[in-house]
Amino acid sequence: MRLELRDVHVDVAGKPVVRGVSLKLCYGELEVIMEHNGAGKSSLLAGIMGMPGYNVKGSILLDGARIDGLNIYERARLGIGLSFQNPPRMKGVTAKCIPEALEKLYGTWKEKSFYAELLGIKDLISKPLSALSGGELKRVELFLTLA
Repeated sequence: MRLELRDVHVDVAGKPVVRGVSLKLCYGELEVIMEHNGAGKSSLLAGIMGMPGYNVKGSILLDGARIDGLNIYERARLGIGLSFQNPPRMKGVTAKCIPEALEKLYGTWKEKSFYAELLGIKDLISKPLSALSGGELKRVELFLTLA
């Protein structure tokens, strides 16, 4: 898998936040983007994911095909995912609620139990997200990103 950004600009509420980012990432590579607070790092990622409110100009390609016209769930199905620095702790919501809802929308997700076991969270996915420790929540979030 290869993700490529070509002269990507991101506007939020009509205000330019990211200007002219170009980069190439291949499967297994790690790219670190470091900049001060408010520089647009999160806005760039939200634009790549296709989040509403983030107007993207330029090209976002996955394996050579443009994905910048696709909606969030289409990008997710291609393997693009986004996790948060501080995941939301929704009171009463368990980790297994989200994959179950995805299964209803998109069909069975067979890898669910494999990833839960691999990440050591089989006993955590039935607990409310608000009851998890920071480390537990990060593992559950990775599980949900894979879902």
